[in-house]
Amino acid sequence: MLVSLPAAGLPDSPSDSPLLGRLLSPEETRVVVRREVCRCAPDGLTGNGRELVLLTVGSEGPREGTIHFHPLASLAFDPALGEDDPGQWMALWSFGPSAAGWRRTLRSTLPIPVGAPRASAAELARLDQRLAEIRESPEQADLLVPGPVVHLASLGRASRVHGVWMGVRRGLAWADVFNPAQFVFRAHETRRKDRRERNFQRTYVALQWLMDVGYTGEGQPAWLETVNDLRFHLLRNRSFFGRWVQHADSLELVYNYESDVRRQLGKTSSWLQSAANEHGLRYQPIYRFSENGAAFPLGGVLYYDPQLGLEADPEWWRVANPFDLRTNPHTDPRVQALARAHPDELIPLAVYTFQTHLALRPIIAIDFFAPSNPRTRESTQQLMVLIKNWLSITTGSLSFERIPYRVVSWAANKKGFTLLTDKSSRLGIEELRVALEAGLYFDPERRAPLLERADQRVLNPLIKPGEVEERLAHLQYESLLARDARALCRAVEEVRGKMAERLRVPPGLDPAARDLELARRLRTWQQQVVLDDRAAQSLDDYGALAALEPPLRFFLAEEPVDRKELAELLEELYAKLYFQQLQLPAGSRVAELDAVSALTRRVWERVAAGDARAPFEEQVSRVESRLRARQAEEQKKFAKKRLELLRELLEASHQQLAQAQRAGCGAAGDAPAELDAHLALLQEVAQAAFADPKLRAAFERQVPRLRRDLDALETSLSRCPAQPRDPWRAEWQLACLEQTRALRAELDRNGTRRTEASQ
Repeated sequence: MLVSLPAAGLPDSPSDSPLLGRLLSPEETRVVVRREVCRCAPDGLTGNGRELVLLTVGSEGPREGTIHFHPLASLAFDPALGEDDPGQWMALWSFGPSAAGWRRTLRSTLPIPVGAPRASAAELARLDQRLAEIRESPEQADLLVPGPVVHLASLGRASRVHGVWMGVRRGLAWADVFNPAQFVFRAHETRRKDRRERNFQRTYVALQWLMDVGYTGEGQPAWLETVNDLRFHLLRNRSFFGRWVQHADSLELVYNYESDVRRQLGKTSSWLQSAANEHGLRYQPIYRFSENGAAFPLGGVLYYDPQLGLEADPEWWRVANPFDLRTNPHTDPRVQALARAHPDELIPLAVYTFQTHLALRPIIAIDFFAPSNPRTRESTQQLMVLIKNWLSITTGSLSFERIPYRVVSWAANKKGFTLLTDKSSRLGIEELRVALEAGLYFDPERRAPLLERADQRVLNPLIKPGEVEERLAHLQYESLLARDARALCRAVEEVRGKMAERLRVPPGLDPAARDLELARRLRTWQQQVVLDDRAAQSLDDYGALAALEPPLRFFLAEEPVDRKELAELLEELYAKLYFQQLQLPAGSRVAELDAVSALTRRVWERVAAGDARAPFEEQVSRVESRLRARQAEEQKKFAKKRLELLRELLEASHQQLAQAQRAGCGAAGDAPAELDAHLALLQEVAQAAFADPKLRAAFERQVPRLRRDLDALETSLSRCPAQPRDPWRAEWQLACLEQTRALRAELDRNGTRRTEASQ
């Protein structure tokens, strides 16, 4: 049951014949960003003749004698709503994936592994014909207009559909009631999640390339923050709990994710390189395209080199195969036959991807001598997930039936064995498919058969074959620009309408006035987001305080979109700044903190003007009195904690002094360690306690006992011989004796001062 029977029985296709030579080609195909200016037709539905800017990231390289452009994603801008070039971004499209249809959706509910997607010649011909019709006669052609992945009105808001799906799933899990429908639902949800994660990877990689190609490091493009916001939106929507991640943590979330990915890719590439060297094989990394940034490996190709003439240990290979290959290439008759026939050629063995949930484990995507090997591993991974779902709805969390599965899954998810893993490798596989669809990295003549082989690792009815998605990407891109970009203009106009409703633009304005008001409200909304982000961060340095001034001064001159919401934000910010002022030592001031606090109060007073709840001064007084009460309460707790710590220290000191007195001049192991240092610390504590009125009384109650302990210790140390057997011990005894007398003198001196003060 853990082997995909359909995969084992399928005949090899013509593309399954072994290849020779290096698979990677020179960097002829590159990632580029196209800028297209689209003028909307003045028909009242598509923007009234306004101009839009479309930035499209895609690959460009030779194919079939011409320069071929493959679109990956497009980002639309509206210059009328932005001050900088190219304007305000409106929507993002990702090309390739499309709706699965009811037949594929029905198949996705089957709780068994399904076959890999295959594209028929008739289907490819139909898509080519449809694309030709769009290019030749777009007015009569059947367009395939994609929906935007993200648009401006949805930015910052979690997906409701995703939340509903996750809520239903968690509700069924908590219900703990067996129902066969749960198994069907979980099977569909697992494949739906697989498709969502693959679409995320496509869009995220496209955004990475858009920023990499468009940003050279000189200056700062106006849409750089846009790309960061989009990446944050994509990351937070991957999880149900991502909706509670604050926008102030957007850069940290993106940075941590990309750092983890790069660290994993680099380590896995190094691990595969060392394993190839150990077993006498060649390894060639596949570096992600980078125009201005640092390139890092996303996968690699494993070769057999006949010229090396090395032989691996067959017994060791059988026990620990680090490459997930079915046979040892050093002993496989097919590999050796090719080596004898082509002694000067590298023989490709497998293609690997690295982005996975497994630690330091490359994922085999293409096996040239066992084409069904990757498909079998994907089938077993799906079966492990299905077994996990079955156990979760038929047994309790502490049931004995789950023990064998947990043992197997724990062992399989280690880097030494991955046949029975339940961890997914979809992200790395999908990036490889995107690269092959775009014609990147690999020899163009071998792109199609490699893409067909890579599809064998995709066992999801909701995912279409790579050749189909490649043609769909062109269909969607051409449909977006067909008929004078009518679909693009309508989509942007819908986003404008949603933003006008969200920002409460007054109805009835003429188009020009409506654009101006919407642009003003957009700027105000964005400045409020900036102010909210910076107010949520720690304000304990000068840079954080200085960063608050630009948005605060903006609201001194501009009207907010929502006065009540901004007033609440300013109240929280003023409270935060005022509380920091209260925490400063008495008599000390920080000019920068005072200036920002005063500026915040001025803006708050302007925004809160006309508030019917209470006069502004009364609101400020209420906030300040609440914070003073909080400060007093915290000081009270702090004073109590100091007294507790003082009592604990003094009690520990009594025990150490008693132990040292009992040890006397005995062995070094009998005395407390670092006794001299503890006596010095106790002297500093005594000085601080006598100087602090809140600690003096508690410390003075312990002085008589301390004096008795010190007298006894001094007497004990004074009786020690001047020249003990250990030379270093004399120095230690002398240091302890001097510290004891100094501490005793400190207690007597402060006691004398107290007596004189009382007289």
